[in-house]
Amino acid sequence: MHDIFDTPKEGKQRMNTAELNQRKQRVLEMAQQGVAVMEIVRQSGLSYGTASKVLREGAVTIPKRRGRKAGTGSALTAQQQGAVLAAMRTTPITAGVDGLVWTKQAVADVISAKLQITLAPRTIDKYLESWRLGRDGSLVHPAKRSTAAVRAWWEHNQDALCRDARAGQARILWLNRTVTLDGAGQWLTNIRYRSKYLQLLSAETSKGQRYWLVFPGQDNQQNETRFLENLQKHLRYKLFAIRTAGPIYHRSEVIHHVERSKGRIRLFPATG
Repeated sequence: MHDIFDTPKEGKQRMNTAELNQRKQRVLEMAQQGVAVMEIVRQSGLSYGTASKVLREGAVTIPKRRGRKAGTGSALTAQQQGAVLAAMRTTPITAGVDGLVWTKQAVADVISAKLQITLAPRTIDKYLESWRLGRDGSLVHPAKRSTAAVRAWWEHNQDALCRDARAGQARILWLNRTVTLDGAGQWLTNIRYRSKYLQLLSAETSKGQRYWLVFPGQDNQQNETRFLENLQKHLRYKLFAIRTAGPIYHRSEVIHHVERSKGRIRLFPATG
């Protein structure tokens, strides 16, 4: 007498009711023992659809494998975090991955390429927050983090601006203030400029997707110009760039660069 899980060698034979019921019962037993669903299908000789139906009717849920896959979700050591921060002092393409500005995906790519570690998106968000880079998908609209004057301008002009962006196939981005870092990637506030410091220029969409570049030394109009140029080339769309604070992106070289872009970049609110 052959085992009920042996596959007949000659042709496909129709199972009688008793044999089918035996196989269904064994499916439930294997599921309760934690056997993976595809292994159940293989051993039972039933189709995936039939085995799944048996599990549903028997109200049996295949337990999920616990833990992470090898090489994924690992915590980064301080040395590894330093390597990632060091890579972010240049552009992604210079660091060996795609992109002219940094994004969450570019950071994930660098971690994978340099450290051979794959991190879950939520884990990368946590590291970005710990490095004070923020995270994608912020629940606070950029307008609410802008100056009072910019908030008032946005409330009055947002409908027209969004309509113009759709018509011109442009992306609306919010240009954020620069933040100062020291050479080790630590974020500092209320400090005087020193040559060892690094400057961050960043932008985000209304839905919180972030882009940034880090520059050595003090923020200047050359850095702002380069960031805007890289943003436009990276996204390959026209940019409607909103200045969230009065002192940023108002200097002459930035304005001249925008004028030379022939409409590829526009700055808001407009200056008189």
